[in-house]
Amino acid sequence: MNYLYLYFHRHKGFNLQSIYNMIRKKITFILLLALINFLFLQHIQAGNPQSAQDSTSTNVPQTIELIDINYETERVEKKFTKMEYGLEPDARFLEIDSLFTDYKIFLENEAHDFKTYNPYHLSKYFLESTYRSWEGFHLKLSGWQAEINGRVKLVQENIADLNKIKQVWDLTLESDKYINEPEESKDRIREIITRASGIRTDLQIQKRQYIILEDDITDMTSFCNDIIEEVNLLQQHLRDSLFIAVSLPMWKVKVVQSDFIPVSAKLNKVRHENAKTLKNYLETESMGTFWIGVLMIIIFFFLLRYRYIKLNFDDSEPGHKSIVRILIKFPVLTPISLILVFFHLLFPYHPLLIGLTITLILLINMRYILSDFIDRANKVFISKVILLLIINNLEIIFWYFGNVARYFILFETVLGMLLMINYLKPVYWYKFKESTLENKVTWLLALFIFTFYFMSFFANFFGYLDLSVLLVKAGVHVPEFTIVLYGLYKITIVLISALVKIGKAGKSAILDNYWDIIEKRAKQVINILIIYYWFFFLTVSFEVSRVIFDSITEFFLQERSVGTLNITIGGIFALILILLVTFLITGLLKIVIEDILLKRSKLPRGVPAAISVTIRYFLIILGFMFALSAGGIELGKFSLLAGALGVGIGFGLQNIVNNFISGLILVYERPLQVGDTIEVENLLGRVNRIGIRSSNVKTYDGAEVIVPNGNLISNQLINWTLSDNKRRIEIKVGTSYGSDPNIVLEILKKVAMENEDTLKEPPPRALFEDFGDSSLNFRLLFWVPYDIGI
Repeated sequence: MNYLYLYFHRHKGFNLQSIYNMIRKKITFILLLALINFLFLQHIQAGNPQSAQDSTSTNVPQTIELIDINYETERVEKKFTKMEYGLEPDARFLEIDSLFTDYKIFLENEAHDFKTYNPYHLSKYFLESTYRSWEGFHLKLSGWQAEINGRVKLVQENIADLNKIKQVWDLTLESDKYINEPEESKDRIREIITRASGIRTDLQIQKRQYIILEDDITDMTSFCNDIIEEVNLLQQHLRDSLFIAVSLPMWKVKVVQSDFIPVSAKLNKVRHENAKTLKNYLETESMGTFWIGVLMIIIFFFLLRYRYIKLNFDDSEPGHKSIVRILIKFPVLTPISLILVFFHLLFPYHPLLIGLTITLILLINMRYILSDFIDRANKVFISKVILLLIINNLEIIFWYFGNVARYFILFETVLGMLLMINYLKPVYWYKFKESTLENKVTWLLALFIFTFYFMSFFANFFGYLDLSVLLVKAGVHVPEFTIVLYGLYKITIVLISALVKIGKAGKSAILDNYWDIIEKRAKQVINILIIYYWFFFLTVSFEVSRVIFDSITEFFLQERSVGTLNITIGGIFALILILLVTFLITGLLKIVIEDILLKRSKLPRGVPAAISVTIRYFLIILGFMFALSAGGIELGKFSLLAGALGVGIGFGLQNIVNNFISGLILVYERPLQVGDTIEVENLLGRVNRIGIRSSNVKTYDGAEVIVPNGNLISNQLINWTLSDNKRRIEIKVGTSYGSDPNIVLEILKKVAMENEDTLKEPPPRALFEDFGDSSLNFRLLFWVPYDIGI
C-alpha cells in the first residue's frame, strides 16, 4: 500500500488506466520471476543427482486413510476387473501363434529351396524376385512382432500397477490406524491383497507366453535378415561384375540340345517357380485394406464423374476438354490405372512378375488415355515401347533355356535399334526447338533407347552379359515409367481440376476464396511427387536404388554432436517437416472449423473464432513437441536455456508477452471481432485479423495498420459494430423565428422516413433544441447502416 501511495504521489495525474497498467506489469513481472525460479530449481536438481534422489525418496507409498477406504476399494476392484478381462484368451494372440507356426515351416522350406540353387548362376530377375519376397516376409513378421511387443508392454504396466497396489494395501493393513478396526474390514483388505497377488501371477504367466512367441518371431526375423543379406551380397556381386566379361563372347557361344530340350519341362519349371511365388504372396498378404481402397477409388471416381456431367460444362470452360478426354471418355481405364498405382504403393514388395504385369498394363492404358493429348507419331512410339517391354519381360522365360537367352538378348537389342532408328533422322532434330514438348520428349526417349540397346548389343556380343542385361532393362524401363508418370500426372491434374470446378459451382460460397489456392497447392504437390518418383524409378532401372537410398538413410541417421546434444540430419528434417505439416493442418482446420462448420452453427458471434484459435494453438504446441522429439532433442536439456529465456522475458520481452496474453484475451473475451469497425486513439478502421502478437486494422483510407494487441486491451477502444451494425446520425437545422415548429418537426421526420438509406427501426426523431440568436434550432436524429454512416 505504501508503494502505491508513493507511486500515486509522484504521478499526480494518474487515472484508472494507469493503475491497471501498473498492476498488470507488476503481476506479469512477479509471475515471470516465479517461472525463472522454478526453471532454475529444475536445472539445479537435474545437475545434482543426490538432490534428485532425495526428492524421489519421499515418493513412497502412503497408507490409505479410513475415510477413503471404501472409495479406494471400489477403485481398485474396477482395476482388477479390467485386468481380469485382459487375462481372457486373446483371439488375436492365438491367431498369430497359429499362423506363425505354419509360417515358420513355410519360411524354412523357402530358404531350403533358395540354398539348393547355385548362387553364382542366378539371374538378376530371380534375385530381385527373391529379395522382394523375403522383404515381404520380413515386413509381415515385423508387424506381428510389434503387436506382441505392445501386449508385453501392457502386461508389464499392469504388473507394475499391481505391485504398487499390493505395497499400498500391505502398508495399510499393518498400519496402527487399523488396529482397532473390525476383522471384517481387515479381511476385506486381505482379500484385495490376495486378489492382487493372484492376478499378478496370472499376468506373469501371460507375459511369459507373449515373450516366448515374441522371441520366436524375433529369431525368424533374424533368419529373414540373413537371407536378405545373402541376396544383397549376390546382387552386389553381379553389380561388381558389370564391367567384367564373365561370359563367353558370342562367337564362342554354342547352343546345345540340353539348353532347350525338353521345352515343356523348362516351361513347367518357369510356371512352377512363378506360380509358387504368386501363391505364397497371395496367401501371406492381407488384401483387406487393398479392397477397401479399391472401393473408395471407384466410388470417388464415379461420383466425381457423375457430378461433373450433371453440371453441363461446355468447351468455353477452361480445362473442360482435358477433363472430358480423361474423366468422361475413359470411365474404365482411368480408375483401373489408379487402382494399379494404389496397389503398387500399398504393397512395395510384391513379386517381380506382378510388378512387370502392372507396368505393362499401365503403359497400355496410357497409350489410350493420352490419345487425345499426343499426335499419331507419339502414339506409334508408345506402341513400340509396349512391344519392347513385352519382349523384355519374356527374358524371365528365356533365362531357363541356357545359352538361348544370349541370342534372345541379341535379338531384343537388334529389334529395339530397328524400331528406334527412324527417330534418328536429321529432319527431326532440325525442327527440335519448334516442336511441342511431347515430341521433344519422344525423340529424346527414342535416342535413349537406341543408345542403350546399341551398347547392350556390343556388351552382350563381347561377353559382358550382366552389363548387357542392365543396359537393355534401363533402355526400355526409363521410357516406360516416363510415359506412365506423364499419364498419371495428366489424370491427377484432371481430377483436381474437375473437383475444383465442382466446388466452385456448388451452392456454398464459403470456400470460394480458397478453391484457386487449393488447386495451385495440389498441383505443386503433384509436381514434386512426379519428380521424386521419376528419380526413384530411374535408380530402380539402373539397380542402384537400394544402394543410393541406404546411403542417404545412413547419412540422415548418423548422429552428430553439437555441444551436449546428439542430433541427426534426418531429425532436423523431420523437425522442419513436422512443423510445416502442423502449420498446414492448422491452416486447413481454420478453414474447415471456423469458416465451414462453426459459421453454420448458431453459436454467438466470436465463439467460432475462439474455438478455432484454441484448437489451432493446441495443435501447434502438440506439433512443436512432436517436432522436438523427432529431432532427437530432449525437453529436459532446455532447462538452462529456458531459464535464460525467462530472464529475457522478465526484463526485455515484457511487451511481447503482454501482447501475446492480450491476444488471448481478445479471442476469449471478444471485445472485438474480425470485421468490426473500431476506433482506438486516432485510428479508425475495420479489423482484418486478430493474431498472436498483433492485429491488422485496415483504415477507410486504404492503409493497413499493425496494432499491438496490448494497445487494444489497455487503451480506450470504441467498437462501432460489436453488437449491431447501426450508427446514429445527427443533423442540426436552423429556421427563422416566423416558422411553425410543429411543421418543421413534421417535415424533418418525413424527409428522414422517405430516405431509402434510413433504418425504420428505431424510427427517426425530430427535436426542438433551443432558441438561437437568430434562428429556431432543431435536431434530426436517425439511424443508418454503419458503412453509410461513415
